[in-house]
This record gives sequence, structure tokens and C-alpha cells, in this order.
Amino acid sequence: MRRICLFFATILFCSATFINEAIIEDFSVKRTWTTFTDVTVGGKSTAMLKYKKDGIGEFKGVLSGNNNAGLAQAISPELTESLENHNGFLIRVKGDGKYYHLALQEQANVKNGVHYEYKFPTRAGEWQILKLPFSKFEASYFGVPVMGQAMQLETIKNISFINAQQEGKFHLEIDYMKLY
Repeated sequence: MRRICLFFATILFCSATFINEAIIEDFSVKRTWTTFTDVTVGGKSTAMLKYKKDGIGEFKGVLSGNNNAGLAQAISPELTESLENHNGFLIRVKGDGKYYHLALQEQANVKNGVHYEYKFPTRAGEWQILKLPFSKFEASYFGVPVMGQAMQLETIKNISFINAQQEGKFHLEIDYMKLY
């Protein structure tokens, strides 16, 4: 009897986990991501996000440290799925051994640059599935921590990948982004 109860409890748990997952991006359908670099502040960095034929997003470019710059960002189209009732993101990425940030942008803060960021490492040439809980995202303004600003999940409108202050070529492949 105990085994049967455990079996059904496992099924219910797994079903609840699956039901609460939502795919935010799997790069199977081309959508317009916007890239932004430090060029607007005198830098010389380049960046692009392209869709590969195999359904992988490829964020790549070159960061230049000229004029104390070094920033590249790929910004998603406006989200259609609310982040409410979820605990965070599951992302599958293959990087180059550098650190990247996944940033969440509130519509109300688009002009003032406040993001909620999660910094994550990559292993060169290896696919990784990373769990990024919302509770670990930190508010920042152009890389400077902002204290006392709580994230309101219902107001998040865009997601972006950021590479900052790591001079040279960079390359991050993204297979999917899911909410859990």
C-alpha cells in the first residue's frame, strides 16, 4: 500500500511540475530580438542574436573595452507569458567559459535602465541546463546594485542576455528558456 501511495504521489508531483512549466523561447520560430551595445556611449563593441537552422539562438559578438565600455545585450520581444505563479527560469545554454547575465526588465523602468539580473557561468563548449530562481535576481542600474527595489513579476515585459566587461569575442548558444 505504501508503494502505491508513493507511486501516485510521484505522478502527481511530476504532473504538477510539468503543468506549471511554460516555454518562453525555444528559437523554433523567428522573433525579433533587439541588440544593444556600448556604441551609444562611445564604445566599439558589436553583437547579434541570430536563429540557427537547428532551432538554437546564437548571441555573439566582440566586446571592446575602449572608453571604459564593454557591453552587449540581446533583448527579447515583449513577453506574452506572465512570470507570476512561477519560481524562475530553466535555460539550456552552451557558452564559451565566460559569465553572462539573464536580465528581466519592467515596462515601467525601460527608460531608467533598472534590470533584475542573474549572473551565471558557462563552461566552454558544453551544454548546461541552469535553474535561475527569481529569488536570486538582483536589481541593478547599468551594473551597479540597487538596494531596496523589489521585483514585481507581473510587470516584467522583456528578458535579455547580457555580456559585460569581458573583452574579446563571445559566443552563447541558447536552446530554450522555460518558466518553472
